[in-house]
Amino acid sequence: MYKQTEILSDDQARNALDADEGRHEHALIISLVEGFAERYQNRMNTAMEDGQFRAECAAVKKSVNTMKERGDTIVLTENGIPSGMANIKKIEQQNHERDVWEIIRISVLRDARGRHYGSRLVRAAVDAIRKKDANADILIGTSDLAIAKICDRLGFQGIPIERYYQITKGDMTPYLKEIEQARVYAKDFLLPAGQDLPS
Repeated sequence: MYKQTEILSDDQARNALDADEGRHEHALIISLVEGFAERYQNRMNTAMEDGQFRAECAAVKKSVNTMKERGDTIVLTENGIPSGMANIKKIEQQNHERDVWEIIRISVLRDARGRHYGSRLVRAAVDAIRKKDANADILIGTSDLAIAKICDRLGFQGIPIERYYQITKGDMTPYLKEIEQARVYAKDFLLPAGQDLPS
């Protein structure tokens, strides 16, 4: 069956996510948090309680709403239905020579996976960041092996987790335990300013 896809941003992305009372947006958030919970459980031998899962969904929803209102959300639609989403944010970093933006919360509905939508979302997010700040470096930190493979294919450079925390947090000292835990499952990437994605 032919599937018509479209990348949306700004008002169009906001309207697509707000349609049908946000049910597709909620499905994307659940898909994102479920995926993280599964990976976290597999690697750290811990599981999210139902209450914790709901709280995590609520926290992601609140953050997505903030970014959506700022125009920092990218949406991929399939036959008019929001089937993928990513957020972009500027890092208020203190330990890097250039401005840094981060691509976060790359999510594709389970039924829409295997169609290279994650790659299209990353490309669209890079384009959106370059339009806002052509001289910025771009970060992606992920626990998703599929996203890590996309970063490799698109020419992102792998960086140590310590460097990721230096850029995003400044002082690493309060996060040393978190860094050791994240080292088990996280992979971090940087796309330098001026580096183009392969066609």
